[in-house]
Amino acid sequence: MEEEICFKNLLNAAEKAKAIMKVRSATKDGEEFYGFRQDLSESEEIIRNALLGTIRDISMDIDSKYKFMYQALENITSDCDDNSDYDDASDKVSEWVDADTDTYTSDLTEWLSRSVDNVSYMDEALKEGLAGYDGFKLLQLAQYMAREEVYTAIIWTLEDMVKDYPCVDEDEDDSDKDITT
Repeated sequence: MEEEICFKNLLNAAEKAKAIMKVRSATKDGEEFYGFRQDLSESEEIIRNALLGTIRDISMDIDSKYKFMYQALENITSDCDDNSDYDDASDKVSEWVDADTDTYTSDLTEWLSRSVDNVSYMDEALKEGLAGYDGFKLLQLAQYMAREEVYTAIIWTLEDMVKDYPCVDEDEDDSDKDITT
């Protein structure tokens, strides 16, 4: 029988992962680009490497990978709490992705044009029989699929990071607990 993941540990890992990311630059029109802080401790480097390993194999432009990863972590840390469980987070992925997917054609076409890899998500939407949609809806679905892939991968990575750690009791102080060692 598979042991249940302690969601409190997963939430702690998400908070630590989000804390090591930062906006590395912003364009004049306000678009933000994300990266990792440079001053990482050894345990923070372990988290960074796990996240990088997760997004490495996703075929998408790097800026979108980082942005979607940060947004996934932001959603987990802001929309879940100690009373949530793994299923709550997994169930909310569609809600988060739907809310975060761009709604303006200019944003969607800019995302699509960043990389030929992004076009593969539109091809995938067509293959899944979604060709009856207009171009705008097809672009939205393509970005939705891209975000969903990253968000789900991040949750799986966090789960993998904490799966071997027992849950901390409510009355225990877990501030010094390091899920990376």
